[in-house]
Amino acid sequence: MLCRRCVECYRDHAGHRRAIVAVELHGFRVCGSSQRVVDTDHSQSLPVERSNEILSEKELAEIRARYEAATPGPWRYMAEGRDHMSGDSFIRTGSPEDRHDDLFLTAGNQPASDADYEFIANARQDIPRLLTEIERLRETPR
Repeated sequence: MLCRRCVECYRDHAGHRRAIVAVELHGFRVCGSSQRVVDTDHSQSLPVERSNEILSEKELAEIRARYEAATPGPWRYMAEGRDHMSGDSFIRTGSPEDRHDDLFLTAGNQPASDADYEFIANARQDIPRLLTEIERLRETPR
């Protein structure tokens, strides 16, 4: 995995040669084809943060493909102590009529935070809505 210094340097100076050099000094480089920070043998990678760039059609298609490949929704965060009284917190997947395996999240050796659970569970419903909104906005004449 990238060391914290590489990630911070690259994000602070994205697009500048000095950031790429700093990343390379730690044994990583930027892959020209994928625009991902990768180690020298391409076995590990971290997406480059590109917040100022417009999403390409290819990137939107990749996001849609990941969404479509995920376990069907809806997903709902079931918090232990709030939604049920025993066991662990989890993400319930699928509708009551078509349930799928529950998802359990950890952060190191502890359960993930409520905020992380909520974010991940809601992403299953939020991402398709955001994709649809992007498509609608791109089709709307300016």
